[in-house]
Amino acid sequence: MPATGAKNGLKLADMMGKPYDDPDWELLDQLTPEEMSQLVQIGGFSTVALDSVGKKATMDSDGTGGLNDWYAGVYGTPYPTEVLIAQTWNKDLAYEVGGAIGQEYAGCHIYGWYGPAMNTHRTAFNGRNFEYYSEDGVLAGYIASAEINTAREKGVYAYIKHFVANDQEINRCTAQQIYLTEQTLREIYMKPFEICVKNYDYDTFSAIAGKISRHNFFLPFSVQSPGPSRARRLSNREMV
Repeated sequence: MPATGAKNGLKLADMMGKPYDDPDWELLDQLTPEEMSQLVQIGGFSTVALDSVGKKATMDSDGTGGLNDWYAGVYGTPYPTEVLIAQTWNKDLAYEVGGAIGQEYAGCHIYGWYGPAMNTHRTAFNGRNFEYYSEDGVLAGYIASAEINTAREKGVYAYIKHFVANDQEINRCTAQQIYLTEQTLREIYMKPFEICVKNYDYDTFSAIAGKISRHNFFLPFSVQSPGPSRARRLSNREMV
């Protein structure tokens, strides 16, 4: 059985920038079963405080086109849908939109962004096409990456969604039946997620990022405070 409730004297903030194999990850042994249970069960639109590792409670919010927190009743600017932004083929414009969205989230003390969404337009009848960028995974990846990196400058971390092949609205959370080959999955449907991960600003990135979340198949990113960023360079010149 793994250790729980250990007294290692470590704090979550101490782990920023440390590699996955750093011995200080014994910090996880400090978590109690009750804390781990709450972290998983109370994971919608917030994360709970974990006193054993000095983690504060945080707020997360929905809104691929801007702050749209129907849960807490907090709303921001309704920006154009992602499909319209992708039609511009303009990474600089996406960079500005991501920064504006990030500023509104930070201004409301909400630092987890349930977005952007980047599934592929497999059919014109998909009920979620309005919040997905394109039928082209590469275009979606570049535009989304620009938005994510500039939101990062505001201290806002993205949950890129809905990983992966969310191609029907009926029963989408219970029994989706999506048929495709592994090659198609990797070259088209997973491509925007891959591009975002590879081109994220990891300079001062917390080592706990990049794990697949249990909340609605989101992929969460950084949980740290804003710092010097290379987001504009990444959005324009360093994407591969």
